[in-house]
Amino acid sequence: MQRWSMNFVHDALFSGNQFRVFNLVDEYTREAIAVEIDYSLSSERIIRLFERVREVRGLLEQLIRDNASEFTNRAFLAWPLQHNLDVKNIRPGKPTENGFVESYNGKLRDECLNQYWFRNLAEARRRIE
Repeated sequence: MQRWSMNFVHDALFSGNQFRVFNLVDEYTREAIAVEIDYSLSSERIIRLFERVREVRGLLEQLIRDNASEFTNRAFLAWPLQHNLDVKNIRPGKPTENGFVESYNGKLRDECLNQYWFRNLAEARRRIE
């Protein structure tokens, strides 16, 4: 079964401005399917990202997600239904149920985010991607 996991990582620029990194990870290959970086990442932006991924790679069979507010609004709840996508929510407070992306996020933090002071968002995007 083709199964992808998704989650956010938070960090800050040198100036103190917070930014977010959205990661979509293939659980079988451990590949980062998509990475999106910005100050704010709305559910509509995540849907557009999924549409781009769908055009290039096709649709997956199952998606694992936590209960972040971006994943619980009507627009994001409707998108998987429109594409017959099986969505599994992890239980609140149980990040180990989304272990693949949590592991990926931990490595991203250790090997990249904790290694650099990003002066601006463009530099953060360049290094992270």
